Amino acid sequence: MNKVIAPFVNSEQHWKVQVAALCAGNSRLVFAVACAFAGPLLRPAGIATGGFHFRGGSSSGKTTALKVAASVNGQPDGLQRWGKTGRALESIAAQQCDSLLVLDALELVDQKTAGKCIDKLFSGVGKSRAAREGEPRPRLSWRLLFLSAGELGLADQMAEGMKRARTGQEVRMAEIPADAGAGCGMLENLHGMDGGGSAFSRHIVEQAGRCYGGPGRAWLQWLTENARTLKPDLRQRIQEIERHMLPEAGAGQVQRAGLRFALVGAAGEMATAAGLTGWEPGESERAAITCFNAWMASVKP
Repeated sequence: MNKVIAPFVNSEQHWKVQVAALCAGNSRLVFAVACAFAGPLLRPAGIATGGFHFRGGSSSGKTTALKVAASVNGQPDGLQRWGKTGRALESIAAQQCDSLLVLDALELVDQKTAGKCIDKLFSGVGKSRAAREGEPRPRLSWRLLFLSAGELGLADQMAEGMKRARTGQEVRMAEIPADAGAGCGMLENLHGMDGGGSAFSRHIVEQAGRCYGGPGRAWLQWLTENARTLKPDLRQRIQEIERHMLPEAGAGQVQRAGLRFALVGAAGEMATAAGLTGWEPGESERAAITCFNAWMASVKP
């Protein structure tokens, strides 16, 4: 018997009801979705390329979070994977400029070159190369936010290759423990769905695969229509979240990482104000603060 495939629904309203609504109450899922809305805001916020990495064991829901985030702008099954060659990674980064780059399976990166791979993403500039005629080709460039996942973190991956991660690398790619502490991996609220976390994950990924891309297009339209007030509104929201989130005596590295978390929280709040998520006001801010605190707890000795 042939499997019946659910039809694609090109509607941001369907995405808001069937995907975003299920993210509510799940800090990692809300944060992942807000990352997609934050990508186009890096430039107006004056924030450099950087990102976040969900670190945790197999079947903890990491890929679910990545697919839900990817569905904001495009097909959730089209995740990119770590382990690309330097040239391929440059090309992918340039294509995702001013957006969110979603990368799965950090463990696929060569252990000895993982640090260089991360630094290449951070640099925002590709390697100079010559065309066949000997003339230099235009160098690729990008500014983007990336969201990653893997069973290992950057420091562990580099350690297996006898390398040591620098503090700057670990700040530019803040690692968030995948386990949210509610006994369901990355999930905290199953919204009454039977079958546990695995059934919930299958359902939300299936729905994301039916209605992807619409929210991202609507978001870009909203940003264009509100370009005049975008920067001051964004700045105010970021500062407000920082006041609630950052410790008063936080070191410079904590402040820099916190700025990126605050950007994501602000982006989700703005997308909510634009009518794209259906979340209650404060949902994205709470998720950003929860994930920031989880990161802070994981980096303390």
